[in-house]
Amino acid sequence: RHCLCQRSAMSLFVFLLLLAFSSLLFAENFHPERTLYIDGTPSSSGLKNFLFRGNMPINGSHFAYEELVATLRQVARTQGNVSLPEDFFLTDISYLNPFEFKDEEIEREFFQSNSSRGTFINWIICTFFKYLKSFDEFFSWKSLLFGEIGRA
Repeated sequence: RHCLCQRSAMSLFVFLLLLAFSSLLFAENFHPERTLYIDGTPSSSGLKNFLFRGNMPINGSHFAYEELVATLRQVARTQGNVSLPEDFFLTDISYLNPFEFKDEEIEREFFQSNSSRGTFINWIICTFFKYLKSFDEFFSWKSLLFGEIGRA
């Protein structure tokens, strides 16, 4: 049994390692054509909030802020029939997984250095738990990965 657990843990480790490398290999640049205007609504402060959806706004190793802003203005005009204000504060909500740490670092550093332009939020989406049938199955996976773990 112990040998089987070690093999399963090693297989899982190799799979996760390959997943991490594949995210680095298949990283892509900003594609303005993938940007969509979703909605706009007034806020309690009287200003208007806008919601867009697009892919990673990174080109190479830098955050594509100017290209992103130009794209948001164009998409708001053509898809939403609205104009963005001259000055606005951008909230960049990202769903990067832990293997995309380099992209997250680029975005985080941009907004740390340019805090007057916006802020960065990364909400990791983990679907691993979606496929588990019970907490017991979770603890058996956790035990397999991290050794024997007691439950309270």
